[in-house]
Amino acid sequence: MIGTRLGRYVVDEWIGQGGMASVWRMTDDQGQLWALKVLSVKKQEVKDRFLSEARVQLTLSHPNVVAAREVLELDGEPALVMEYVPGVSLDQYLADRDPPFEVRDALARQLLEGVAYAHACNLVHRDLKPANVLVVETPAGPIPRLTDFGLVKELGFGATRTGIALGTPRYMAPEQIRDAKRVDPRADIWSLGTLLYEVYTDRSPFQRDTLYETFQAVMDGTYQDPGDYGVPARVQTAIVACLHLDPDARPQSVPALQALLAGEPTPVPTHRSKARASSSPPLAEPTFYELSGPHPTLPLAGERPRAHPSRPSAWLVTWVAGWTLALLLVLAVLAGGVVVVTAVVVSGVVWDRDVPPPPPALPPPARKRRR
Repeated sequence: MIGTRLGRYVVDEWIGQGGMASVWRMTDDQGQLWALKVLSVKKQEVKDRFLSEARVQLTLSHPNVVAAREVLELDGEPALVMEYVPGVSLDQYLADRDPPFEVRDALARQLLEGVAYAHACNLVHRDLKPANVLVVETPAGPIPRLTDFGLVKELGFGATRTGIALGTPRYMAPEQIRDAKRVDPRADIWSLGTLLYEVYTDRSPFQRDTLYETFQAVMDGTYQDPGDYGVPARVQTAIVACLHLDPDARPQSVPALQALLAGEPTPVPTHRSKARASSSPPLAEPTFYELSGPHPTLPLAGERPRAHPSRPSAWLVTWVAGWTLALLLVLAVLAGGVVVVTAVVVSGVVWDRDVPPPPPALPPPARKRRR
């Protein structure tokens, strides 16, 4: 692979290997560096997901998101050309550098900016974890770059089958474990809570010795309170708010989470060892719009339109009238039959009464006695 020319690019070196693809560094004819993501799993479902990732990432442009340039074909398989990010993963950066609180705080705020941008594009990442965040050193300080949109869900679209769990267990929201297809941006809010937990404490809230115990910890919402590790109250409040089992009890958007992390007063439930669905008020008041004139409800996809209850349709009126007429005819026939039977019985009784009784039988002739 090294030294292979792909159009205007030449492959320089291998960078790394993921579960579904390998990544290579390339140089174009102008000397600019690029990264090439090549599928290593030859399955149609994986290929479809890869093409979905490519299509999505080609539309993204944000300082905290890794951009893509184009899609190439390599040995009949698609390959995604992305900007080359000379950095390390977030977990490796934290382990190697052990940055002070101020740097961790700046990383967290920028990470939220990248996810907020993705959500504004109607995307749910569904795989937010330290390995999918690259940290680049710059003169202005470290910059996190969100990458790997392989499990992204476009709101209103998606090829995920119902009941399938996709993601990395200790970063997945409980509802994502149950069914990855039906999640919304609040599942990413949960994942951001686990990321913030690691950024500020160097610990994973739900990491356990076995996969089963990890799943159980997530589903039960059991974790050590981040306040026990000395994080500021505003950080503790933001993390705990993200990690509620009930999506309605979490911040309903990244901007709401950003407000919490900045220390702006917002009522949120407190953490308990076994989290339960919270009944606290929503973080923001909903906005209602009043429409002028009638506004019929649109049917769901695959659902037949239902007639308005106060305005029955013509076919319904015809159907009711037809069956009513048929019922009346049946009742008429039955009534006529009862009348006929009654008349026959009555006439038979009268006939029996008018006929005179038969004459009495004559006595038999007397026999002569023999002498």
